[in-house]
Amino acid sequence: MSAGGAAAEIWADTLFVSVIYLARRGAALGDKSYVREAVKQLVLHMTKLKDESSKLYFHGWDDVASKPLGFLWGRGNAWVTASAVDILQYEPEDTQEKRLAVGMLNEQLEALARLQDESGMWRTVLDRPDSYLETSVTAGVAYGILKGIRLRLVDEKFKPAADRAMAAVLANVDAEGNVLGGSSGTAVQTDLEGYRTIPLQVTAFTQGLGLLAVSEWIRSQRTKASQ
Repeated sequence: MSAGGAAAEIWADTLFVSVIYLARRGAALGDKSYVREAVKQLVLHMTKLKDESSKLYFHGWDDVASKPLGFLWGRGNAWVTASAVDILQYEPEDTQEKRLAVGMLNEQLEALARLQDESGMWRTVLDRPDSYLETSVTAGVAYGILKGIRLRLVDEKFKPAADRAMAAVLANVDAEGNVLGGSSGTAVQTDLEGYRTIPLQVTAFTQGLGLLAVSEWIRSQRTKASQ
């Protein structure tokens, strides 16, 4: 269940790199069982990774030791936010698992809204002011909010947070289209310093999250202009 490492571990990353595909494949084949399994996996990941006190998500979970792994990693939370809306869009029915996932998603966004920096960005470890501001989490959360509002999965009250995040993302795009300020590849770290010292780098995943956020933002702007 991990994106790398022991099979008994669950990582937030897996939702984005595997479970979205399962839902899309089910939709393409017209096989509801694939979609239902994807929603089941989403709820499983959210339930296991969730920090009940903050409503945010740990980077990983050790199913043997029954304990969370890592910290409240920013991009990991963005994986959850973005994956939730991308998976749930393929479940048209109002199932119990879908309602549970939507509830946890909006709880997460409440917590994220409180932690958003005045710059519009979030930090690489969300609840640690001594960790750096980071673009990939900002783009991923903005995408999840904007698409979630469009799909009526996310409360519209989070739109201002998404607008501030988009301004920050656009400010971090250079003349060649590189999305700057994103942390490089990040395995589950055993201490806070491990997350704080991950170098910034232009990567495919930060570029991808940036593209998703910008495309959804453009779509929202066109919808607003046509109203």
